[in-house]
Amino acid sequence: MSAIFLFLKYYTAIFFLLLFGYYLIPAGLWYYLFFITKREKWKHMRVQKKFPSVNQIKREIKYSVLSVAIFSFMSVLLYYCIINGLTKIYFQISDHSTLYFILSPLIIILIHDTLFYWSHRFMHMKKVFKYFHLVHHKSANPSPFSIYAFQPGEAFIEYSIYPLIFFLLPVHPLALMLFMLYNVFVNLAGHGGFEFMPERFRKHRIFRWQNSVTNHDMHHTNVKCNYGFYFIFWDKMMNTLADNNTVPEN
Repeated sequence: MSAIFLFLKYYTAIFFLLLFGYYLIPAGLWYYLFFITKREKWKHMRVQKKFPSVNQIKREIKYSVLSVAIFSFMSVLLYYCIINGLTKIYFQISDHSTLYFILSPLIIILIHDTLFYWSHRFMHMKKVFKYFHLVHHKSANPSPFSIYAFQPGEAFIEYSIYPLIFFLLPVHPLALMLFMLYNVFVNLAGHGGFEFMPERFRKHRIFRWQNSVTNHDMHHTNVKCNYGFYFIFWDKMMNTLADNNTVPEN
């Protein structure tokens, strides 16, 4: 009984931490800033001129809360693995080099980008799509609240980056936090519908490999292209990158 009570205690703490710190607060702030306060001033930067309906946002929040519940359950299991020394997480930067500590968030991002691309392609298979990814694509005109609007199967897949990293790659909690902050920022921007980067920058030889808001917004309106998260490397290699509304055959 005490073990069950302890599990529920950890679960509740993690659930509310993720719900507010990783979803409602950042998504709410993003929505308040871009969809309310600066709505008219920055409307010219909207990829889609219309704004999401209230009913759509309610659906996104409902499914996102369900996803957070799943994330929390998996996080408790992962926490038990951490405290029992079953993962490769480390707490002293001196355990590995400072250079590795600095580079590790980028390594995680590259691993996640690869995992995301191929799992995303999997969820777009005809026999899989309606069971895993259909709900997310009901937000054809996404809002910040759609970032975790997943069906349960997709929620498990999206969370899989964390056990993969914790069991295979030495990671410091601070490096993990930097990754999570960048992850939620890119996620919010990609579903926010405002393209702040001018086209000349998006085509620059340095920035052109970075995924853009326009790219991901196009993915929500046409499901046959732009599967990447942070970068367009895999989309470019696999001929799934759409440019100027030209959708590749795949």
